[in-house]
Amino acid sequence: MMSIDSELEVQFVENPACAKSVRWMVFVDEAIKKWCVGIGGAERKQTFDGKFLIRRLNEGSVAYKLVFCVSGSHSCEDIGKFDAKNGENGKRLILTDKEPYGFVLQRVLESTLS
Repeated sequence: MMSIDSELEVQFVENPACAKSVRWMVFVDEAIKKWCVGIGGAERKQTFDGKFLIRRLNEGSVAYKLVFCVSGSHSCEDIGKFDAKNGENGKRLILTDKEPYGFVLQRVLESTLS
C-alpha cells in the first residue's frame, strides 16, 4: 500500500512510437509557455529533475492530487489540467498553483484484475 508523500515514478507500460521514453517528466512547452508533464526523450529542450508525489487534495479529504517537486527545491507544484482550446496544442497536464487535478483512489480486488 502506498502512503501519502511516497515518491512515484510514473510511466506507461508500453512505449508509444512517438516517444523514446515511457517515463513521465516535466518540461517547458515553448508553444504555450508552461511547465508541462509528458513523456519523451532528449528532444525536449528544457527538462527538470525531480519527483512526483501523491498528496491529499485538501486536509481531511478522500481525494488526492499529484505534485511535482523540483530537485533541490523545498516546494512542490500541483499538477492540473490546461486546455489551449485552439486544437493545435490540445489538452495538457501542467504545473499549477491554481487548480490541482483531483482524483480518488479505489481499492481493487485481485480477482477483478484477471
